[in-house]
Amino acid sequence: MSRFLKTAAINLALFLGLALALNLVSAVIVIVLKLTEANAGADDPRISLPVFADKQKARSFFSEFSRLRAQYVPYEEWRYEPFNGEAIHVGENGLRNTPGPGRWPVHFFGASTMWGAGVWDDETIPAFVQRQMSGVTAVNHGQNGVVSRQQLEALLNLLNSPERVDAVVFYGGINDVYVLCPAGSSVNGHYQVPEMVKAMHQYRERHWRILRDILFGGTEELAHTLRKKLFGKKPDGAPQAQVDKPNSCANDPEQARRVADTLWSNWIAARGVLAARGVPFLAVLEPVASIGDPNTTYLPPDAKLMVDDYRAVYPLIRDKMAGGADWALDLSQALDGNDPIFMDCCHITAKGNEIIARRLADRLRPLLPAGDRQK
Repeated sequence: MSRFLKTAAINLALFLGLALALNLVSAVIVIVLKLTEANAGADDPRISLPVFADKQKARSFFSEFSRLRAQYVPYEEWRYEPFNGEAIHVGENGLRNTPGPGRWPVHFFGASTMWGAGVWDDETIPAFVQRQMSGVTAVNHGQNGVVSRQQLEALLNLLNSPERVDAVVFYGGINDVYVLCPAGSSVNGHYQVPEMVKAMHQYRERHWRILRDILFGGTEELAHTLRKKLFGKKPDGAPQAQVDKPNSCANDPEQARRVADTLWSNWIAARGVLAARGVPFLAVLEPVASIGDPNTTYLPPDAKLMVDDYRAVYPLIRDKMAGGADWALDLSQALDGNDPIFMDCCHITAKGNEIIARRLADRLRPLLPAGDRQK
């Protein structure tokens, strides 16, 4: 029996030694891969598209963008951490900077398209609005991956702060379809729900995970990293798609209606809370490459994500907007034409942002003090 125990102990020791060695090597590989990702954005395939005349400028943006990290914010779920680069500046409040002075603060809420994925600080939608409207301070609340419910929560956070609010713009539609349409998604969710559930579970089991991480944590992380690199690629600025879930809005009219109703309800809630304070509100349905007739001939096939879902939900939203809402603006086809503007399924160039900003400025001028109505 003692001989058996001795053999078992030797085998166990060998197993633990091999597991520790493999885990250590895996951890080192993961660290090296993470360090190499620091400049991974400089090789973003979109840089080669005709939408970027200045390739070096685009390369600078994507290189910095790949280094951004998110931090938790109550109710909103996340904002970017402070960052100070050449193309991108994010303040201590987690909001992207809009260069230039102003007097009347107009707050712009949206996802990565409002934040300005693909363009420099002075080329975002809020930056162009600020230049087109004298006296306006454009505050960019855009955050990567958020849906309209998170924009509503961010608005409530703002209203509970001492900051002045002269007008509010909600700019959305793309992420509500992209995040909420995949089968199994809740219209009250967001794309980080699985990760947050996992994190809470891991916290509860943290005592057991100490041993597990020592033996297998590095190996598990390496497998996850490789799987993500091979099968989970997505355009930067878009939320990580629920690639394993089939899209449902295209073949489930009820789910398409729920998604459209949710977006509209969140807009109405935002309008209501602002109306009670006498603050003007404008809700905007943003353009997407699969709606209308924009030039997408130069885009690769994998850039045209969830086309059928957008074509199922967007008409429902537009029907609601056509019902006479003077506070809702349909810009879903504002970028139709021959100019190459889309850099992927949804993100647009500085020229596209300027077009959108011009339309927003036209609607905002009558809502603001008289001295702000002319440029």
